[in-house]
Amino acid sequence: MNDLVISTPLAFPTRVWRMTVIDAFDIAPALRRVRLVEEDGFAHRAGQNLVLNLARRTQGWVRRAVAIQAFDPDEQVIDVDVPLTGDDPGFAWASAAKLGDELTGEVAPF
Repeated sequence: MNDLVISTPLAFPTRVWRMTVIDAFDIAPALRRVRLVEEDGFAHRAGQNLVLNLARRTQGWVRRAVAIQAFDPDEQVIDVDVPLTGDDPGFAWASAAKLGDELTGEVAPF
């Protein structure tokens, strides 16, 4: 069971999910869907926000909120759609996302 707990800057306790990309593909010219699985299972549902912890190319990491578009409870897979516009860390991550990439995230406190 995943029992890692962190505290965000808003002091909102939350569980950290260790996720793996299982698919990534464009669903529109400027929109990419990324499918994620979590080995211990998700406690998310469509419509919730998920905060992704994304590594920066230079150093450290940045957090990016995305909405969960779909959740498959049988497969424990969530889908997130990321706009492919601007110089956003989410854009860079989604553009390069591929099978096997790992990242962490947690349910957004908002």
